[in-house]
Amino acid sequence: MEKIDEHVCSVCPEYILVFGLIGLVKTSKQRVQAHSQRIVQQFEKVEFPPRALSRELEERIVKGYAEDIDIGNFLESACSVCSMLTARSKLQSINDLGIDLSPLVPDGPVTRKERYSSSKPIIEIPGPVLLPNCSDVCTACAKDLSQGKIPSDSLADGLWVGEIPRQLKDLSWTEKMLISRVKHNICIVKVHVSGMSKMKANVVSHSLPMPKIYSVLPLAREDLDEVLAFMYIGPNVLLCLYIEIK
Repeated sequence: MEKIDEHVCSVCPEYILVFGLIGLVKTSKQRVQAHSQRIVQQFEKVEFPPRALSRELEERIVKGYAEDIDIGNFLESACSVCSMLTARSKLQSINDLGIDLSPLVPDGPVTRKERYSSSKPIIEIPGPVLLPNCSDVCTACAKDLSQGKIPSDSLADGLWVGEIPRQLKDLSWTEKMLISRVKHNICIVKVHVSGMSKMKANVVSHSLPMPKIYSVLPLAREDLDEVLAFMYIGPNVLLCLYIEIK
């Protein structure tokens, strides 16, 4: 303060210095004690035991619970733009929104009509790429289309695969495995080290000789080994006695 009193300047009189008292910095122990005191003070204000629920509050709780478990909150339907299952509460009709569907018209070959012979020409499906027999759109796709953008998950962005042919519907797991072009092996391991956890995953994909089953079924035994395999996992050794070959 003595240095400030001795200071002489022609500019300083235009400014005012305000000094205030700053509390001492609390230690971690003092901060914990202060926090505990605040919690105790909050609990002291709470009335215990609490009063009984009023009739109005009971009705409001029951009504809110009934609204939360309403079946309409759980029903899902597909979006015609991205074909993803979405809650019906988040779907709107495209016709009601009046959205411009021109961004969904692909510039290149994305769709094609079903062919029953390889000799027939490939013909694209005209118009915007939408999911057949569906007229609803999710909120995210509707927002992008309203801004003139192509939704990132839209079928028009190269994700169109068409409808499943009647011959390929309701297949069993074995039938799906026989006609699949690629076999996927996925292994996920969770490792615990020093109380921490992390995930390690490994995905292996390899092609299958599916063209061999195009023309003739069932396959010959020598060809079946290249298409179908069984893996037995367990603590015991598998004996040939339990394997029956017909």
